[in-house]
Amino acid sequence: IASIESIHSEMCNDKSSTFSVTGTGVASAAVAAAASTSSASGSSSSSSASGSSSSSSASGSSSSSSSKVVIVGGAEILECPLCLLCHSRESFPDIMTCHHRSCIDCLRQYLRIEISESRVNISCPECSERYNPHDICMILCDRVLMEKYEEFMLRRWLVADPDCRWCPAPDCGYAVIAFGCASCPKITCGREGCGTDFCYHCKQLWHPNQTCDAARQQRAQSLHLRTVRSSSLSYSQESGAAADDIKPCPRCAAYIIKMNDG
Repeated sequence: IASIESIHSEMCNDKSSTFSVTGTGVASAAVAAAASTSSASGSSSSSSASGSSSSSSASGSSSSSSSKVVIVGGAEILECPLCLLCHSRESFPDIMTCHHRSCIDCLRQYLRIEISESRVNISCPECSERYNPHDICMILCDRVLMEKYEEFMLRRWLVADPDCRWCPAPDCGYAVIAFGCASCPKITCGREGCGTDFCYHCKQLWHPNQTCDAARQQRAQSLHLRTVRSSSLSYSQESGAAADDIKPCPRCAAYIIKMNDG
């Protein structure tokens, strides 16, 4: 995503609502919002836990981690539930959303696989609790992968926005958030070097003095004509006949070859 632009159409009288923001900034905002939501849920769960009886608190602390703890020379050695290898306590990062603990190497590999498969809602490998984006960033320590994860989050957020429109130009990938453009539907892509005009309603190239339905029918007819011409040229090359001598039947669309037999 190059960037996001919040616009009001040029056909509108009120231009005061126009502003733009880069995609990276919105991605960071989306991550921050997800982080605050996850932190809030974690706080509420901890508050409810503190309100429980002392006996349940004791039982909760005894099962606070799925990793087996062994004391060796006064130091804690934990067994990772994923790789079943023993590591020092420092190799097990603390996670905000759940009590399960796995070694940093296993978690990092797990997150890399999840992000490479375009997953956004990444959960703990041992339960269904979702990871906080802050924890994901801490575990990954990989700027490129984190930017990819932020882009996935941003795209997910954009898809859910009813005013988001994508530029239909090939290889553009520019998202436009068009507030209040239903009554004046002409949208201009703000990406430098593009500037494509398209329709807010049908999300296709701008069609002046035409309704969306009329423009849709015209596009369908043009596509059919291009298909017929392409098929005619292909058949001409295969049969050896001249392209001008091959015409589709107006009723059944079967190809007819003009014969010069005198």
